[in-house]
Amino acid sequence: MKKQPIPPRIRRQVIERDGYYCVYCDEDLTDKEIHLDHVIPESQGGPTTVDNLQVTCRKCNTSKGVLTEEEFVKRLRTRAQNILWRLGPS
Repeated sequence: MKKQPIPPRIRRQVIERDGYYCVYCDEDLTDKEIHLDHVIPESQGGPTTVDNLQVTCRKCNTSKGVLTEEEFVKRLRTRAQNILWRLGPS
């Protein structure tokens, strides 16, 4: 099934709310491509509404894929803990 485009009015509202920063990595997207991510993925019944969309960078949006926000944040946290573990005590 082809993804439906996000209506410009909703896109504008989400960007105004979240600003020009990725909600995951805090990258400044002022002069970069802005992606809108479904918190609850469309594939899991998530609606295309202001409350279910958030600003992300391309890398984070692509990495998140069809995961829910909770699943993706858990994956990021696990990766960070593994990196810290490998680095050892400071």
